[in-house]
Amino acid sequence: MRKKVEAATARKSKLSDAIFAYAEHGQMKWSECYDRAPEALRAKYDAAQSALIEIEQAAVSAGKAWRASFGMLCWNR
Repeated sequence: MRKKVEAATARKSKLSDAIFAYAEHGQMKWSECYDRAPEALRAKYDAAQSALIEIEQAAVSAGKAWRASFGMLCWNR
């Protein structure tokens, strides 16, 4: 399950980087970059974010991980 979370995190991070590429001179807020990105890219990012949340929740529900303060995912040994 940890590998699935890592893969989903990497996928989301790659899409996040693609959205940040829409920053003008590298000096924009996330929301501004997101608004400038094409709809297809935003849809892929949103789907990746949802998938990551679902996979993390499945790990918590299966007793493989738990949520620490600020929502950080911690793995059981």
